[in-house]
Amino acid sequence: ATLSSVFKFATMDKVSFLPGLNPNRNDLVFAICRACFERVSAGRERVERTLTSSGVVPGLRLWVIPEGVGPDSENSARRAVTRLESLWTEDRQLESLGEKTEERLFREMAKEGNDLVFHFMFWEKNKAQELVHLMVEDVPPERLAFLARKWDEAIKSVFSKVEKTGNLDWAIKSLYATLTRFAGKSEGDKLVFRDLAIKILGKMLRGEKLPIETFKQVVVKRSARLIYETENWDEVKKSLLYAQVWVEYMNRINKG
Repeated sequence: ATLSSVFKFATMDKVSFLPGLNPNRNDLVFAICRACFERVSAGRERVERTLTSSGVVPGLRLWVIPEGVGPDSENSARRAVTRLESLWTEDRQLESLGEKTEERLFREMAKEGNDLVFHFMFWEKNKAQELVHLMVEDVPPERLAFLARKWDEAIKSVFSKVEKTGNLDWAIKSLYATLTRFAGKSEGDKLVFRDLAIKILGKMLRGEKLPIETFKQVVVKRSARLIYETENWDEVKKSLLYAQVWVEYMNRINKG
């Protein structure tokens, strides 16, 4: 067996990260033993079952892979996986309160200690292929905690009273939700805004400068269309306020 039997990752500009999917590169493929194949397959199934979120960007799956660093790296990674997986066990108890596992994933990761980093991958199933849209490596919990603090600051500066605080999951999910409102009914525009949301999330996680001007231009140009196509003024107002929150949020992140 080969790893291409387990992973079929590809990007729009590559046949695949794995040469096994390209017949012209078969000489670069090496077989793995049956025991290794079973362990890798089991690892993927475990990630799919309890370390995956599908609610950040609709249509895409987000894998969260913790990696231990330092002298006790193996145990620290194991503890992180166990604790993140425990969210799914607790989910049944929290369901009546309206708080789902996926709404606590980033918040839990931000609590981890200095002996851990996270890897994130956004990918999409497309027939036989698995298209990778974004992969960000080595994100420390401190970065996630920083993003959570800045979200609290930004949303409190726009809304006088906020019930939820420290909820990075809420912040991250609101980006695509905000952008897609300005896309209107156009499916093509929604795809463009989805790509913009993914790029912004990648820069946030990497600690790169965020494209505030681009975001503002999108919102300003589409505001008239939003008002024209939306019958409920409260929804228009909510969309504009969340766009304002995101401008404030990105400004605060860029300033550090």
